[in-house]
Amino acid sequence: MKDLSIQKETTLTGHKAAIFAIEDGVDENIFLTGSGDGQVVEWDLNDFTTAKVIAKVNTNIFSLEEIPGTSYLLLGQLQGGIHVIDLDQKQEYKHLSLHEDGVFDIKVVPEENIFIAAGGKGLLSVWSLEDFSLVKTVQVGEGNLRSIDFHPHERKMAVGCSDNCLYVLDRDSYKIIPSITLPFHLADACLPQRAGIKRSNFGMPKRLNS
Repeated sequence: MKDLSIQKETTLTGHKAAIFAIEDGVDENIFLTGSGDGQVVEWDLNDFTTAKVIAKVNTNIFSLEEIPGTSYLLLGQLQGGIHVIDLDQKQEYKHLSLHEDGVFDIKVVPEENIFIAAGGKGLLSVWSLEDFSLVKTVQVGEGNLRSIDFHPHERKMAVGCSDNCLYVLDRDSYKIIPSITLPFHLADACLPQRAGIKRSNFGMPKRLNS
């Protein structure tokens, strides 16, 4: 593997609090940032002086996700709300209330016409992209769910949690297949008794796609 060389080109300023989320914009030169100051800012890689606030809420923004083929931006915030922002109309289209704590990650699944939100207190929620109605909720772990990712070839998804566990779910049933602890964890508290996860000699779980 070649060494990766990274050089700082510039520093972008404007937000008044920590930046928690970065999302692609309408074209390859545009990206969006969400911050603890409650603002979504649009930046242009070709002209950093044209940054502009395109949405604002009254609390910390933890996650951003655009819905492909639409003008809608999903925004997850500290208090558990999910805002659907119409970027063309520059206004909120809908506010979804379910989670009691923050919504830390949102992933759109266009081929299934849904999006999935990872929230506090171990709650995962699945929503319809057609009418933004709630499809189902899944209790995953006890801590805050921080991140979501999908297996590239199998119908599995991984959810990272603040309880030091990585939960692996079946995409059809949303049931936990296994969940794994970090190698230095002494107890397999987040492993279901029935889970037959394979471990290396050092207790490091094998890769999800192995």
